[in-house]
Amino acid sequence: MERIDDLQINGLRLIQDTEKYCFTSDAVLLSNHVAVTAKSKILDLCTGSGIIAILLAGKLGAREVVGVELQEDLADIAKRNVKLNGLDDKVSILNVSVQNAVNEFASESFDTVVTNPPYQRPKPDDEYADEGIAICKYELKLTLDELLSTASRLLKFGGKLYMVHRADRLAEIIYKLKKVKLEPKVLTLVYPKADKAPDTVIFECIKGAAEGVKIKTLVVFTADNTYTAEAKRLYSKD
Repeated sequence: MERIDDLQINGLRLIQDTEKYCFTSDAVLLSNHVAVTAKSKILDLCTGSGIIAILLAGKLGAREVVGVELQEDLADIAKRNVKLNGLDDKVSILNVSVQNAVNEFASESFDTVVTNPPYQRPKPDDEYADEGIAICKYELKLTLDELLSTASRLLKFGGKLYMVHRADRLAEIIYKLKKVKLEPKVLTLVYPKADKAPDTVIFECIKGAAEGVKIKTLVVFTADNTYTAEAKRLYSKD
């Protein structure tokens, strides 16, 4: 069943199918960490229903965003979300796999790559209740290595990769980023609450940069389950 959610930002709305994968707060946090300039050409890998692409164009003012989505039904929703928000002149959606995106664009043709990919390794013995949702959550159709290799090939030298991923895979991710010349420059550790361990990390990487990383932290909720001041700023309507 489809519904239309009010994103409470600049009149933006988003069609979602409650029986398919729906976006989480990770996508919103990631989009609000992206530095957008007037000339930025941005690639959104694993765009899903298009939430990040919509926010980049509709809230942050990006003028050219391409969303890549493997699943035809999600790509269709993303295309309708672009139209719903009147962003046809800024956002386009491509229904291909991330791996095949390298055949659709020239090498080093994007200033920025953004991605909220599947977080979890596949478990061979698992039986997934819904294949489409499982593809969004598990590396069934796209491995971390394939994702980062594609991002590096399509990103300009000096361009930026922004990615959100699981904190418990931090060491592995840094190792694999460096293998494809994507140097981590800012790592934002996201804590659900101040007394909890971080559960996700927002990566800001620069292709071909020298070593040197800054560590930041973000606590999302206070002890009484309200947004912290920093989280409110990131979720703000401005």
